[in-house]
Amino acid sequence: MQLNSFSVKKIFVYWLPIIIWLAILWTILSGITEPLFIFYAAVSIFLSLLFAYRAGFANIPKQNGLRLLKLPIYLPWLLWQIIKSNIDVANRILQGNDAISPVLFELPIKLDTDHGRALFAQSVTLTPGTISLIIYNEKIIVHALSEEGKEGLLQGDFEKPALWYEGSLANKLQSQNTKNKDAPQ
Repeated sequence: MQLNSFSVKKIFVYWLPIIIWLAILWTILSGITEPLFIFYAAVSIFLSLLFAYRAGFANIPKQNGLRLLKLPIYLPWLLWQIIKSNIDVANRILQGNDAISPVLFELPIKLDTDHGRALFAQSVTLTPGTISLIIYNEKIIVHALSEEGKEGLLQGDFEKPALWYEGSLANKLQSQNTKNKDAPQ
């Protein structure tokens, strides 16, 4: 049986990063490196990917495999945001009711894919003091504990790492540069 080039490319671009991440996760969570457990890990990973393929999850764009390689950079950034927000929420609690001014607002987002929007909404929700309520069109309804939290999200700095992770940041910047060059001076 001969594999065509698309199949081999799909294996290396999409499935290999997933296999590597699942193997790393298995090793971290189990902490056991005995040959029998490595065999169990390989069987478990194979069955998980087989079920994912049969369920139709294999039709995800090939960039998703590459996104997994960005995860070690995105997760520490998110963890730092969670720590900073925890400190902010603790300070607000200690200051009393005057420091808390809940606000509900629409947050416009520039993310192109459902995956990117979901990642960003989950990141907002994981950060203490904010909750993503609804994602619709190119907006997220967010509840924030304070006006400062709202302003921080509206500035867009929190969305930039999600744009980078999704891979659309470079596309957005490139299209902006192209528009600026084409605009009359």
